[in-house]
Amino acid sequence: MKQSVAFAAIIAALSGCQSGSLTSPSADQAANDVSLASGGGGTAATVRVRCEVRSNRSKISIDGNNLTPLGGTFSARAISGANTASAPAKQAIGDEAEFDFDSAPNDIAAGAVAIAPGFITAGKVTGEIRNGAGAVVASATATCQTR
Repeated sequence: MKQSVAFAAIIAALSGCQSGSLTSPSADQAANDVSLASGGGGTAATVRVRCEVRSNRSKISIDGNNLTPLGGTFSARAISGANTASAPAKQAIGDEAEFDFDSAPNDIAAGAVAIAPGFITAGKVTGEIRNGAGAVVASATATCQTR
């Protein structure tokens, strides 16, 4: 019964989004958390997407939370317009997995996935957290900060 109530609440929240979009209602909001139902136990994984665009730089952070009930390794995918980039799979630490994408050489050297300076288009990025089988367990779209 609890799973049915939780599922109904998620469906109601998603149906309130315009045109099926999971984008933030505010143009200034740079991060968006969205929960999607995960398999078993009524637990839901969440993802927070943050992004920043400059004339010479694109920067994206995709952070998954509440991943432990799903187990295993996770990867992330960043999508902006026709551009996509994927981060390699890694083991969650606790119940979290964090992925960074950047066009700055210092951040790439520190482990961020390399993306082009013009990767972010139209000021929006969709971030996905995927399980070891490649299935999307959480997804959100964020409006990026412009600097």
